[in-house]
Amino acid sequence: MKTSLLLALTLLFLGCASKQKVETPIAEVVETAKSEPKLIWTSGADSAIAVLGAPSQYSAIALAPDRASFVSGDWDKRVLLWEFESGALLKEFAGHTDKIVAAAFSADGKTLFSASLDKTIRAWDIASGKQIRTFFVRGVTFNVIATDGARLIGAGDDSVIRVWNVKNGKLIRQIKDRRVFISSIAIAKNKIIRGGYDKLIKIYDIKSGKLLRSFKGHNEPIYAIAAQNETLYSSGGDKTIRVWNIAKAKLLKTIKTPETAIAISVDKDRLASGGENGAARLFDIASGKEIRSFTQAPIGSIALFNNYALVGSENLRFFSAIDPNKIGFDEILKKADQTLIKEYEAIAAEGDAANLESFVQNIDERRLSILQKTLAIYWGDPRLSELTYNEENQTAIGFIKSLRDGFSRKIAFTIAPDEALELFFNPTNEPYLTFTLKEGALLLENIAIKDAWGEYIKADLIDENQTILSFSVPPLDFNLTN
Repeated sequence: MKTSLLLALTLLFLGCASKQKVETPIAEVVETAKSEPKLIWTSGADSAIAVLGAPSQYSAIALAPDRASFVSGDWDKRVLLWEFESGALLKEFAGHTDKIVAAAFSADGKTLFSASLDKTIRAWDIASGKQIRTFFVRGVTFNVIATDGARLIGAGDDSVIRVWNVKNGKLIRQIKDRRVFISSIAIAKNKIIRGGYDKLIKIYDIKSGKLLRSFKGHNEPIYAIAAQNETLYSSGGDKTIRVWNIAKAKLLKTIKTPETAIAISVDKDRLASGGENGAARLFDIASGKEIRSFTQAPIGSIALFNNYALVGSENLRFFSAIDPNKIGFDEILKKADQTLIKEYEAIAAEGDAANLESFVQNIDERRLSILQKTLAIYWGDPRLSELTYNEENQTAIGFIKSLRDGFSRKIAFTIAPDEALELFFNPTNEPYLTFTLKEGALLLENIAIKDAWGEYIKADLIDENQTILSFSVPPLDFNLTN
């Protein structure tokens, strides 16, 4: 199956359709050369939608204001700019001589800031890729940075928060704290908020540097904070994520986590956390309930945006941030067709008649490609389980289950008698099935089952001309000749 790197309205992935044994249900990720990181689409047991980046420890992620791109920083001294739409590496900002620990975009998206263990914070012009300025204080390593556009804030290993003028690079002020490791900084409504290993959250006026509030945030060291409007989110070694009203320093909610969250990110009504044991988790803020979790390698950074969570560990991995139980196949089809229509309208707006004609001629193929990616976004890596067969009417009933916890959807389909009987009499309790999209409908592709000795065997179950009745795809409800 041809791999596509299209990410139209949403980051849509192309599932791997190759036949493989159940003990390796994930497409094997090919190691990429460090000099040429590239995107690898995979449908994996960890529910990753996409994987990109050469092996390293990705310790910093920053989202561009327009969400069209993002920057990663890693332990191999690289600062990389990535495009969401294609997954392509757009640019590398070269100059740091040690591990990257933090990154931030300016409010207008034109300037990037990166902090490194080389004791510098560097400002980069994103358009040209050139370094604009270097911020440093002799002997100080800056581990956290933030910017509101006009000012750059950095905190280092000397327990001092520094504020610079972005335009001229001049140091505006220094805010001295007691001797403490400042683990995280956020800016909200002209306030600097810091969390530290002293378990305290401190809020400063960004203009005067005056301490406005200081209060105990956690019972153990604070590892990360994030601000959204008038609300602050903090995570600590006490295995809680706490939600605060910034103005009143009032605790609004406590979310208990199985492990300490060392990185957090907030987007609207959801919060993503990266745990010290390598688990990334997604929470509904209002209820405090966990939506889902993803097993990861040691996590260095995390970012939540729209319907996706981006986790930085030994590479960069995208995860769906959508509850699959709330999405049915009709809704998936609708969203896929909306993407297809927008593609058509964009090409039509360019006025390229030849390109438009080619698009229309290949519309069915393009539609199936988008539908397959959309299906994978919402349902992950679906498998068929609890398979039963009615010999009299030659029908089978099963449940499509995702490797994501708690997702199950009943399906029905027809099956060839001989193949069905072979499956029916096979001594197995764990049938697994994968399927692909071909000729306008979802088709069962292959099945792998355990025999009496626990060994996995594979057998073709349905040929590619048979369809799953409940998933027939209706015609596109859009006149492409308008």
